[in-house]
Amino acid sequence: MTKRKLIDMLILILAYLFCSSFPWSLFIEGDLAYWLIPSFQIIMQAIFLFFWIFFIRKSSLQSVKIKANVKNLLLLSPVLVIFASNFLYGAFVPGDFAPHLDWTFALKVVLNFGIVVNEEMIFRYMLIGNMDLIKKPIWKIIIGAAIFGLCHISQFLSTFNPADLIVILYTFGLGLVLCFLYVYCGAPCTCICLHLLFNLVNGIIFEGLFNVSQYLTLILVSCGVGLIYAIYIAFIYFVRLRKCE
Repeated sequence: MTKRKLIDMLILILAYLFCSSFPWSLFIEGDLAYWLIPSFQIIMQAIFLFFWIFFIRKSSLQSVKIKANVKNLLLLSPVLVIFASNFLYGAFVPGDFAPHLDWTFALKVVLNFGIVVNEEMIFRYMLIGNMDLIKKPIWKIIIGAAIFGLCHISQFLSTFNPADLIVILYTFGLGLVLCFLYVYCGAPCTCICLHLLFNLVNGIIFEGLFNVSQYLTLILVSCGVGLIYAIYIAFIYFVRLRKCE
């Protein structure tokens, strides 16, 4: 990535972090915050969507088309079930099942759609597509996933709770899966769909059905699922994907 591209990429990422991490809770409190904050967050995602569309036209960043590879997609398709991996927690702690979904579910779904589209365009389509100086695809995947994980540090910065650092590792793992799908399968639509399902099922729906009381169990479940799929992806990589390079 040239110096000009690096600067443009940093502008794009920082602009997104500002839009997605703006501390609305400092300005809106009480009952209004329940629906007003997600509404403002949706507006910010929409503003950023228009921003990056116009910004890319004037920047040095290039959109790179990757040829679809159906065989690789079929080999990696088993990882798609990770979108519901958090529900394994219910098998270990069934007593925490306590449905409390409400009407703000619709707002959260719309917000989730905006977040996923913007993140996939930045961290897969633009970031990986403009790593000109990195020749090996596996390094593009690792670096792209690391940047994706680090950009989710906003929760830790707002609380300085060491437990929130787990979010970075969590999103790094998801980033690896999404980057593998993008680089070796040429399937941006698959990345968007998986990311949408992951945030919706593992996040919004899971949080609306469970009152998590044993965070260590949830972490262990997530790590266990992640380890299984890391082994599977590593196996597929050395047997098949590395040959595609």
